[in-house]
Amino acid sequence: MTHAKIWLVGYLAASLLAPSMAFAMEISSNSVSNGVLDSDNACEDHDGGDESLQITISYVPAGTTHFAIIIDDPDAKALDGKTWVHWNVVNILVENTEIEGDENPPGVVLENDDEDEEYGAMCPSDGRHM
Repeated sequence: MTHAKIWLVGYLAASLLAPSMAFAMEISSNSVSNGVLDSDNACEDHDGGDESLQITISYVPAGTTHFAIIIDDPDAKALDGKTWVHWNVVNILVENTEIEGDENPPGVVLENDDEDEEYGAMCPSDGRHM
């Protein structure tokens, strides 16, 4: 089974004042079901649609101003010798808690390991990524 990590980083002004503040933020996606990536979000090499994932962000802590989304794949180390970054988006304003599939969220999209400034679809051979 392969695992991709979806990192969502909330920049908190309040964290400077209260560094022990607990995070209760939740991330969900209709693009993954029971650990299986929807075929629309997989790479073309595996008959996928190369679409970025749908993401919903809930329970955003007070004081959050921006998000960053980083989807990386530590299982790629066996093939590529490093953790592969599929999507890297920063400076997403906090009101953007519903990110539709097949679009970049409003923010700054940085280069991924495909050397593109967009979502680089995952290619798990068994369809499993979490």
